Amino acid sequence: MKEAIGGFSLFNIVIVFVLLFAGYISLSINYSKAYNVKNEILNIIRNQGGVCTSSTRDNTNCYNFAEQITDYFREANYRSTGSCDDGWVGYNREGLIDNNNPAFCVTAVRANSNSELPNALYYQVKVFYQ
Repeated sequence: MKEAIGGFSLFNIVIVFVLLFAGYISLSINYSKAYNVKNEILNIIRNQGGVCTSSTRDNTNCYNFAEQITDYFREANYRSTGSCDDGWVGYNREGLIDNNNPAFCVTAVRANSNSELPNALYYQVKVFYQ
């Protein structure tokens, strides 16, 4: 009887470690996917010369921005959403401004006056993962 209890508890310990390892791997995969999505969004913003706001919505680049974002989210099968902080602009999966259910958030940060390019804008992107 003593050996049967020892085998059962060893089996439980192995199951716990397998579940912990599977949870760690799934969290790492989701984090990696969110990181790749953030990098691609930054590439799209860089290629378009900035993000689209409600004042620049008539611009042709805004339509390209929305199309590229839509295509990428469809290709990446990325569905996470969240909420944006104050001062951040939220965009949905179609590349349209949507602060209620955004897929990612963007803010522009002006460079320091001491830097090489004092008038440059840097974009920060916030994505969500589950």
